[in-house]
Amino acid sequence: MDMAQGSRAVHDLSELVGLWTGQLDGKTVLKRSGRMVMDLNQQLDEIEREMMQLAEVTRAHNGTGLQLTLQRRATGAVALRWKAGAKALSAEALASRLDRLPAEAARWYRDTEASARWLNARERLVRHARQVMRDLYAVEN
Repeated sequence: MDMAQGSRAVHDLSELVGLWTGQLDGKTVLKRSGRMVMDLNQQLDEIEREMMQLAEVTRAHNGTGLQLTLQRRATGAVALRWKAGAKALSAEALASRLDRLPAEAARWYRDTEASARWLNARERLVRHARQVMRDLYAVEN
């Protein structure tokens, strides 16, 4: 995403926040809902690229057997999930495994886990915003 697209996407997202919190008149935002859907699609693509990059980084540190994988749901939603071998790990199982690692390795995995959770949250938020704008666009057109 180039600087102009990124700036427009940030502006669109701030308008959505203003719309949802009642700080903006919805008419202006609704007029641009089709464009916002396209911008949100680009945001989702960028988030997925970041997810794939983070998952790739964990493959290089697989001496522990832990790695992030990209889980794609039938709805199109994607999320990063930890696996040990072929088995997906719950948050509790991951925490238990990290507690047994040397401090520096555990810190790296905890930082990576925080990044994965943030990417997952961003993906859900942007996907929801896109669906809302799609619904509004369908009513307007």
